[in-house]
Amino acid sequence: MDACPTEDAIRALLENLVDPLLPLKPSPSDVPSKSLRESVAKQVHAVVLLYNYYHRRDHPHLECLSFESFRSLTTVMRPALLPHFKESGEALLEKVIVDACSLSMNLGASSDFSSLKKCPIRKVAVLLVDSKKTCCYLQHSSITQGVWSLLEKTAAAEGQNEETVFQKVAFAAIKEATGINHKDVVILERHLVHSLSEEKTTAKFYIMKCTSAENFSGEFPIEEALNCMQGPLFEKSFSEWSTNSIVEYFHVLPYASLIADWFSRREEAEFVIEKEAEAVCDEMESNGKADESDICPIEDAIRALLENLVDPLLPHKPSPTDVPSKAVRESVAKQVHAVVLLYNYYHRREHPHLECLSFESFRSLTTVMRPALLPHFKEFGDGVLEQTVLLEKVIVDACSLSISLDASSDFSSLKKWPIKKVAVLLVDSKKTCCYLQHSSITQGVWSLLEKTIEREKNAAVECQNEEAIFQKVAFAAIKEATGINHKDVVILERHLVHSLSEEKTTAQFYIMKCTSEDKFSGEFPVEDALNCMQGPLFEKGFSEWSTNFIVEYFHVLPYASLIADWFSRREDTEFVIGKEAEAVCDETESNGKADEVDKATSKRSNDTNVRKDAAAPRSSPKARKKVAPPKTVSRILRGRTVTVVEPSSQVEKVIAFKAKNADSEMSPCKDSYSNGERGGVEVESGSNYQRERDNQRKKAVTDKLKSSLKLNASPVSAHDSNLNLEELQATLLSRASSLSETALKVLHCKRDKLTLQQRDIEDEIAECDKRIKNVKGNWELQLETILESCNEANQRRVIQESHDKSACQSNKRMKLCESLPSTKSMCQKLDDICLENNWVLPNYRVTSTDGGFEAEVRIKETHFAHTICGEEKSDADEARESAAACLLSRLHHNTRQQPSTSRHD
Repeated sequence: MDACPTEDAIRALLENLVDPLLPLKPSPSDVPSKSLRESVAKQVHAVVLLYNYYHRRDHPHLECLSFESFRSLTTVMRPALLPHFKESGEALLEKVIVDACSLSMNLGASSDFSSLKKCPIRKVAVLLVDSKKTCCYLQHSSITQGVWSLLEKTAAAEGQNEETVFQKVAFAAIKEATGINHKDVVILERHLVHSLSEEKTTAKFYIMKCTSAENFSGEFPIEEALNCMQGPLFEKSFSEWSTNSIVEYFHVLPYASLIADWFSRREEAEFVIEKEAEAVCDEMESNGKADESDICPIEDAIRALLENLVDPLLPHKPSPTDVPSKAVRESVAKQVHAVVLLYNYYHRREHPHLECLSFESFRSLTTVMRPALLPHFKEFGDGVLEQTVLLEKVIVDACSLSISLDASSDFSSLKKWPIKKVAVLLVDSKKTCCYLQHSSITQGVWSLLEKTIEREKNAAVECQNEEAIFQKVAFAAIKEATGINHKDVVILERHLVHSLSEEKTTAQFYIMKCTSEDKFSGEFPVEDALNCMQGPLFEKGFSEWSTNFIVEYFHVLPYASLIADWFSRREDTEFVIGKEAEAVCDETESNGKADEVDKATSKRSNDTNVRKDAAAPRSSPKARKKVAPPKTVSRILRGRTVTVVEPSSQVEKVIAFKAKNADSEMSPCKDSYSNGERGGVEVESGSNYQRERDNQRKKAVTDKLKSSLKLNASPVSAHDSNLNLEELQATLLSRASSLSETALKVLHCKRDKLTLQQRDIEDEIAECDKRIKNVKGNWELQLETILESCNEANQRRVIQESHDKSACQSNKRMKLCESLPSTKSMCQKLDDICLENNWVLPNYRVTSTDGGFEAEVRIKETHFAHTICGEEKSDADEARESAAACLLSRLHHNTRQQPSTSRHD
C-alpha cells in the first residue's frame, strides 16, 4: 500500500486533532489563554508521535521531522497556530514538540523493550474487562480530545513496596471512573510498557476483571476495539488523504499487542495475581468511614427530595378513598421520576457504596413517608386501570434508566441509540447569559429549551438530512419560547448526550448564540448557573438534611460538563456550524407568514405569562424557588403557596381598572407594619395550623379587594354594563406585571415579620434551656423566672415594636458597600443590607453552651448561601449580635473581592 506523503499526513492529523480548538479566522494579534495553550499542546504532542513514530514505523523510508520542520509545516497549514509559538507567553508548544520528537526517536531505538526495566515507572494503565471477558472500559477525551484511552493515573513509588503502590493507584483509578470497589476486581495480568507521556519512562499495565456482572457488565467490545487498531493510520479517498479509525485509539496503541495476545487465550486459563494492595485499600476504606457522616443517608435523601419536588402536589390531609385525577397522576409521576434519577443515579454516582433502590424499595419508602402517594399506586377497577399503573411504570423505567446511565458513563454506545429530543442552550451575543425555562418539564426545576423530535412518516421527511431535522426542531423551540427567528441565531457547538427521559435514547444538544442584542440580551448568567450545579445534592442544616441548589437544575445536569467546557474557552475561539435546516425554516416561515401576523405575538406573550405565573404556586416547603430569571422576579415567600380562590367577576373588574394604582393603594409595608404590635400567632399542630394560615391569607386578599371596590365604586359601575370578558382579559394581562410586583411585596414583608418573630422565640428557647439546666436548687433563679413570666407578654410587645420599626420605618435601604451607622445593632444593619439587596432576612439559631450562648446566622439565596457562627457570649442577644457582626464582615470582604450579584425587583 502506498504511504501517505508527509504533508498530507500532517494536514490530516491537524484536521482531526487540532482544528476543533482553533479559531476559523485567526488574527496575528490574538493571545491564546493558558488553558487553550495547554489543550492545543496536548493535541500537537499526539500529532508528532503519530507521525514521527507510528507512521514511520510502518514506512521507515519517510523523513523523521525535526522541531523546525514541524513548526514550518504546521504554521503554514494552520496560521492560527502562530500565536502559540510567539514569545508573548510561555514557550509551551515549542517544548512539547521538542520533547515529542525526542520521545519518538527513543521509542524507535528501543523497540525491543530491552531497556524497560532501567526506566522509572511514572504511571499506571488499566484495561478493565467484564466477568465474561468480552467487553472493556475505555475513556474518551480524558487525555487527548477525540481519542480513546485506558484508565490511566500518575504513580510514584518511593520508599515503599512498588507493586503495592501501583496496585493501589490502579484500584483508585477504577474506583474514580466506575465506582467499582477493589474487592470486586481481580488482577489477570501485569506488564511493563513504554510511556507516551515522557521520554525514558514506563507505565505499569494491568489487565483486571470485574467479577460482579451487576456492578460492571461491560461497555466496549474488546474485539471491536482491536479491529479499530488494525491497518494504516491514513487512507486515501478519491484524491484526499484522511485519518483512519486507529488514530482515535492513539493512547491504547502501546498496549494493543498485549491486549490482543491476552484476548486470544482468554478462554484457556486464568491466572489471578495476588492483590498486594488489599490491606492498604482496606485501611483506606476504614479510614474513610469516619467521613460517612457527611453523606446523606438513604431515608433522609428520599425525604428531602419528596419534600422539595413532590409535596407541593399532594393534599394536606390524604384520604384512602381519594382518586387522583389523570392530570394530577401525570404531574406527580413526573416529579417522582426526577426523585428516582436524582437518588439512584446522581447521588449514587458521588457515593457508589450506597444501595441502588429497586421499585419495591421506592414504593415502600415513599408511601410510608407520604401516605398521600398511596392512591397513586392503587387499582380502582376498570376505566382507570391505565392511570393507576402510571406511577409504577414511571418508577420502574426510572430505575432501569439509572442503571443504564451508570453502566454507560463513557458514552461509548451513544451513536447506537436513537435521538429522541433536541436540547438548546441559547446564549446572548456576549456569551455570558443564557435562557433557561422553569417548571416546563418538572415543577420547580430549571431546564434548557427542549423539544421532542416527531418524525413524520412520509417520503419527503425521510429523504431529509437528519441534522436538518434536528436543527429545524431546535429553531422551532427557540421561536416558541423567545420569539427569536432562526436568522438571528448561529450554532456554536453540537453534541450527543444521554437522555433522562427514556432508556437507551439520546438528545442532540446545541449551544446557540443570538447575534442580535436587541432581541435577546440574556436573562440568566451562565456562570451563576454553573456554580449552582456544583457540590453535593444534599446539605445538612442543624440536624436535618435538605436539598441543595443543584437539585433545581436537574434537567441541565446532563449538559453541565459540556457547558462548562465551552464556557471556559468561549473567548478563545468561535466555530460556527452551518445551518443545514436554513432552507427548511425559510420555507416554513414563508408558508405560515399569513397566519403568524395576527396570532404569533399575542399567543407567545400569553403563553409565556401563563407559564411563568403557573410556576409561582409550586414553591418547595424548604427551598426557595425562582419562577423566572433573576432580572424579572427576585423573591418568593418560602413555604407552600396555596392558590387563592377565584374572586367574583365584580372583583375582577376592579383589578383590571385599578392595577395601575396598586402600588399606592396596596402598599404592603404600610399595611403590614402599621400597628407595630406582635402578631400573636398561635402555633397549632400540622395541617390545622396550615389551613388556618391559608384561610387568613384568602380573607386578607379578599378584604383588600373589597376595600378597593368601595373606594372606586363609581368608575367601575359607570363602565360595568359595557365590559366583556375579552376586554377584562386584555386589561388584566396589560397590568399583570404591576399586580405581580405588588403581590410579591406583600409576601416579602409578611415573611420578614415572621422571621423577626422567629428570632425572639429562638432566643427565649435558648434561655429556657439554660435555666432548665441550672434552676434546680437555685432559689434566686426560680424566683426570677416566676417574676419574669408575669411580665413576659408586655416585654415581648416592646421588643417586637422596636424590631418592626427598624424593619420598615423607611423605604431607603443600605447598600452592601456603604458605611453603617453606629446607632443600629448588628442585626439591624444586616437586615437593612438584606432588604436593600432583595435577599431574605437571615435566620438565627441560638443554643446554650457551658459558658453562655452561641449563635449561628444563615442567609440562603438561589445563587449563594452563607452560614457562620459567632463568638460565645453571656447573653443570647449578644450572641446573635456577634454572629451578625461576623457575617457582615464576610459580606464586606466578599464585596471587595468581587462585585455583588444581587437581584432587584
